Amino acid sequence: MHRVTNDWKCPGQRVSPRLAPLLVVFAVGCSLVQAADVHGQSIIGPGEQRVLQMLGEAITVKIGSEQTEGRYAVIEEVSPVGGGPPLHVHRDEDEVVYVLGGELELQLGDQRVRAKAGSTAFLPRDIPHTFRNVGTTPSKVLMVIIPARFVGFFDEVHALTRPTPEQAMELGKTYGLTFLPPPKGN
Repeated sequence: MHRVTNDWKCPGQRVSPRLAPLLVVFAVGCSLVQAADVHGQSIIGPGEQRVLQMLGEAITVKIGSEQTEGRYAVIEEVSPVGGGPPLHVHRDEDEVVYVLGGELELQLGDQRVRAKAGSTAFLPRDIPHTFRNVGTTPSKVLMVIIPARFVGFFDEVHALTRPTPEQAMELGKTYGLTFLPPPKGN
């Protein structure tokens, strides 16, 4: 098991990095129950999801904020070989990443780990992170974003005719997203 050196911070207390993923699963589970209480059940078929293009990545919104009252969103991201987001940090969101296919190099803080299908990562807010497809085929991840507001960033970049990295960086600021210089060795 790979450990995060920074503790996950909750107001007034510190949570062990080993417990943080369990707390996220618990929080998402509670959010699912609350969303079901408010909206009833949601079943979304394969052709009914929004597919967004984001600077070479294909992002499918599986469950959007409108279905969860903004508590969380679930997206699927397909990255070409060598693709993936630049190193970045979220001020407001935690993310859980589940690798569905391909091989990634995940970076969380100073840690770098190879992740294949079946791997899971918890990416807490305020810790720089990224992933890169280091395999020989497109990679696919399922991501839970908590809270869901950040999906609006993908919507806004997708709406641009020919988005540039500079436009994405500027839009990111309105979502508490900061892009950082590439990790050393890349």
